[in-house]
Amino acid sequence: MRTFIAIEIPGDIRKRLADYINMLDRLCGNNVKWVKEDNLHFTVKFLGEIEQNDLETVNRCVAETIADI
Repeated sequence: MRTFIAIEIPGDIRKRLADYINMLDRLCGNNVKWVKEDNLHFTVKFLGEIEQNDLETVNRCVAETIADI
């Protein structure tokens, strides 16, 4: 499974980013494939392919790492 650690973007900010992306899209034409507004996020770390049975371990490690944040 293709996996990454990401931070969700609040809806109001995501909407403003989507508006900006739409403006860029008009300027760039079909040369760029943009992510849909509902899928916008900040990727912290791309993990690549991991096995389904490792997902719980990854979740636990991330939870422990960010517990104090």
